[in-house]
Amino acid sequence: MGFDQIFRVFTQHIWFLAFCWIAVFVAILIDLINGVQKAKKNKIARVSEGYRRTTAKLTLYFSGLTLSLFGDFIIDYAIDVYSNFIPVLPYFTIFVTIWFLFTEFISVREKADVKLQKSINKSGAELIKALSALKDKDIIGCLKNINVAEKADNEQLTNNE
Repeated sequence: MGFDQIFRVFTQHIWFLAFCWIAVFVAILIDLINGVQKAKKNKIARVSEGYRRTTAKLTLYFSGLTLSLFGDFIIDYAIDVYSNFIPVLPYFTIFVTIWFLFTEFISVREKADVKLQKSINKSGAELIKALSALKDKDIIGCLKNINVAEKADNEQLTNNE
């Protein structure tokens, strides 16, 4: 394999990788814009939690793409050693990119009310789990403490008037 052929394969790899990374970034950007529009439409406050999820998604996806490069190196080596008729491409990165794009497509297509319902169900399950961990007398004690605190707040408000 001459230098010209190695340079050609390397350049081809770079273009494929750049396309994959840009495609994933654009998909995440579309999901972010779509999420903000759905939140505005449903009059849901846009809080930092949603933006943090986008940042976490960027980190996760680009970490996955970076790790897929190692799979590409192994595949490229195997193709180079064992086969001359299979083109050397970043197959693993292409597969991971297709998976991420599919995931983002589903996320964009999913309705906001379905996502909200999933969130409510998850919160309800967490609340039930937390309450089941408490004993009955602990719940009654917590309710008494809340009642005492409310009475103290009400007394303080009436004294200030």
